[in-house]
Amino acid sequence: IHACQFIINFLHMTQTKKGMGLLLTILLVAFAFYGGYAYSKNTKTPLEEQPIADESKKEKLISASKEIMRALASRYYEKLETLSSSDGLSLNEVPQLDLSKNDVSKSEISEIPKNTNVYLFGYTDGKGDPINLTLAEYITKYIHTRDYEKAPEVAVGKTLGSGNSLNSVLQDVGSREFIAFHYPGFDPKYGGMDWTTMYLVFDVEVGKYKLRAIAKDNWTI
Repeated sequence: IHACQFIINFLHMTQTKKGMGLLLTILLVAFAFYGGYAYSKNTKTPLEEQPIADESKKEKLISASKEIMRALASRYYEKLETLSSSDGLSLNEVPQLDLSKNDVSKSEISEIPKNTNVYLFGYTDGKGDPINLTLAEYITKYIHTRDYEKAPEVAVGKTLGSGNSLNSVLQDVGSREFIAFHYPGFDPKYGGMDWTTMYLVFDVEVGKYKLRAIAKDNWTI
């Protein structure tokens, strides 16, 4: 009975200016409270969202990289072609990149085993002898020299290993993503001087990571 009387009295009050002001105040307070609650419940700060985005990027890069490693290990060049950038593939036996050029166009990657042309890829460390090889020979001797898919150290956007040759990967990749696969060494008698790192550099095409370049780093004399 008391509740009904309160509602009747309140409705009478809303017919006056004072009553209308009271009603408007109540409505504004209620709206502000509910709006603030809904915002705090549903809104995430960039700091809360960023680790999820970074983790997703890392997982996608590692997944794409392992697929590339398997194609290289089995010399499955038809598959490697589908995983490569439309701009082609740059191959580098040192941790330095020139992405204004490509050593192999995308359409030529699947033909690497049939390509008998000999190319000058650079010069050997120390002696400075010319590296004259076919693409298939160069990949076997200088690029995919270990089972990098099983490397114990993996880093996204960072270099791994420190030798006496200039490593300009960080500067050379520009805005591209890259991943490093690193073995700290193999034979204890060398005290870690037989370490090796493979870098894979990616373009993004239609939301997918595509291989743009491979670079290597290891101890040099």
